[in-house]
Amino acid sequence: MKFVQRARRRTRAGIYLARVDRHFRRPWQSRRVNGYVGRSWDVPARMLCHEGVCGRHANCHPKPWTIGLNHRFRWVRVPWWLSWKWSMAIMEAAAICVLLPLYNVQLNTKNPRRIPPSVARLQAAARVAGRRGYWATETLTAGGRRVFRLGGATIILIGIVMTAWSNIR
Repeated sequence: MKFVQRARRRTRAGIYLARVDRHFRRPWQSRRVNGYVGRSWDVPARMLCHEGVCGRHANCHPKPWTIGLNHRFRWVRVPWWLSWKWSMAIMEAAAICVLLPLYNVQLNTKNPRRIPPSVARLQAAARVAGRRGYWATETLTAGGRRVFRLGGATIILIGIVMTAWSNIR
């Protein structure tokens, strides 16, 4: 009967999803994405641990996907009789396969959108430093956007003219 008593203590067990802002999103992309999916026998404590403020660990640090991405947690409570490690692992794997979170590295073959932890750390450092990627056209001024568009139109026009000129001769 010890295993039943141990399972009944798991009243805050569940599967959780962290929705995060997209890292330096481009103007045509959606604002929020599924960031991380996990399982825990104490989900509220695990959320604090991801943020780096749990107090249970001496060297608790925030995860890179929580730094500067305005994360929000949602979770589904699992009943005590389903909160065994093997059953929660199956539910977590199913959630990862369905939701395709960006920062999960579990089930590498099942999650083609994953971002490795090393890249997540680089992205977090860039967010903290305030650096933008080279694709961030929203930081250009109005004059810069005009020059950029005019240059692109000029290159296209030159390509059309050169193609026509080479086919005439």
